[in-house]
Amino acid sequence: MDKFSKLLFIFSKLFFTFLFGFISKKYSIFPSAYVEGSISKIRYYFKDQTVDRIKKIFFKFSDQKDSEGFGRLKQNKILQFSNVFDNSFSKPEFLNDYYILSKAFGDDIKIVNQEGEIKYAWNFEKFPKNTFLLPFFLDSQGNLLFGDDENIYFINNKSEIIFQKKIYNHHCGDESSDYIYFPGRQFQDLPLKDTLYSNSVLSKCNYENSLNETIVRVKKDGSDLKEFELLPLILNTDLKKHLFHCHDPLHLNDVRVLTKEDADQFIFDDIEENDLLISMKQINTIMIVDSEFSEIKWEVNNLFHRHHAPRITNRGTVLVFDNEGGNPYYGSSRIIEIDVNSKKIVGIYDGNDDHKLYSLSGGRIQIIDDKIIINSSTQGELFEIDCPEKQKYISNDCKPIFLYTTKVGNDSIYGETNDKGNKTLELHVADLYKKDYLTFINNE
Repeated sequence: MDKFSKLLFIFSKLFFTFLFGFISKKYSIFPSAYVEGSISKIRYYFKDQTVDRIKKIFFKFSDQKDSEGFGRLKQNKILQFSNVFDNSFSKPEFLNDYYILSKAFGDDIKIVNQEGEIKYAWNFEKFPKNTFLLPFFLDSQGNLLFGDDENIYFINNKSEIIFQKKIYNHHCGDESSDYIYFPGRQFQDLPLKDTLYSNSVLSKCNYENSLNETIVRVKKDGSDLKEFELLPLILNTDLKKHLFHCHDPLHLNDVRVLTKEDADQFIFDDIEENDLLISMKQINTIMIVDSEFSEIKWEVNNLFHRHHAPRITNRGTVLVFDNEGGNPYYGSSRIIEIDVNSKKIVGIYDGNDDHKLYSLSGGRIQIIDDKIIINSSTQGELFEIDCPEKQKYISNDCKPIFLYTTKVGNDSIYGETNDKGNKTLELHVADLYKKDYLTFINNE
């Protein structure tokens, strides 16, 4: 065989391999599950180093330039780029009507105003792990549900315990008229001798205390507590092809209860009020399940990477905090907007030279009166995305309006030092509440 024939043979082999892979993925036929699982593994194991470098090379030759130089990650330690440095900056007028429920790393759960001044604080001295408490629900009377990983507590505005339950908990929850929902957790040793697991990558795991994610549902008086496992739902669908991690297969990080207005945005799917929108960052998936956890009604995956905080809008889209899908020169995080019916990205806010957006973990979105409020957790910054009036979806034409930051003194034992030499705390929660809703606070 001459040289030309050899080259033609190699080219033909590559072409047909690509064509076969394309058809396999498009129509989800063999071996698409193995291909996508391998891609997910590569993304996970090399995300901190190789993928970041590849992105930088790509953007280096694009028309998007970096004003700060290389390095959002430095030896796996965050080099934190801040946009605001204290709470003395001017703020939008609407913020005068709100308080902020704030929980930063190393700090207590508290309610502050726009200047960061404490307007209300509970007493957490009697609770173990008080540095790591995370709020799930706050009502108008100051009754607060929070967790410390292993227990949940519901206290009144005098910090007296209404009820407590020993149950693993984490991340972000929501409420319906009757129930509170939040991510829970059980543990199991893999592999399991269960036919449900046999056709997934988890059957090849040899791992003790693998995380078995659940959704916890409890009534507001502490009764009727139930846990619903997620893995059986995933393993009964094609979503199992995205599983690859033995220790933490799903990493559930948000549960949202759909309102009637949310459900009405879905034209082609039978979505109902009180269905649950959930987020699983390990398999890059958001999905909707019914309130009894019997079926998956809708799902989107692989449009984002290690994401958080999906939120339905009134324009037929879902906003997602995409932690590691953005331009690394502008911080590596972005906010994306996905049409819930076409399941395609219709809008992206990716940061710019004047606004770096980066949250290694966490990240929260709140929609208030059509305002999009973003909590960049790692940066300890809360801001609004303000878009041109006639623009339907988010884009890089939108501008950030900063609302709050968690700057602390440089002598604090907590916090990350940013690029300007200041320290800010990681901001786990910064939710806005109308002042007139929080009737237990003196709003004079």
